[in-house]
Amino acid sequence: MVLEGRGPLEVEYPGLNSGVFTAMDTINQGAHASFSAMMMVIGFARHPEHLEPYTSGRYFKHVETYYRNLKQVRDLFAKGMDKATVLGVLINMSRPASVLFKKEGPEANAAEKNGGGTG
Repeated sequence: MVLEGRGPLEVEYPGLNSGVFTAMDTINQGAHASFSAMMMVIGFARHPEHLEPYTSGRYFKHVETYYRNLKQVRDLFAKGMDKATVLGVLINMSRPASVLFKKEGPEANAAEKNGGGTG
């Protein structure tokens, strides 16, 4: 019995926002998360060189980039853009600038023949 004796481990209860849960599922998920964290710490102890991205700030810069992209996607949806347009924007956000600004078509070919300039 858990939940202060008010319910068995396998009884389903409504979730806070949606869905259902059982106390045993919650305990099980917590155990798996704890095991993963423990294994990660053991890995860092054995291979401290793998800790460098976290201590140098590189990992957080990476996460910050994803956060910025997700915020932009949220803002686009808030402005009423459709899913296909937002997907196109998201795909373009992950492309390097050299691909995004590459000139294509007859104008680009003419510029290349004239030495790359327009005038």
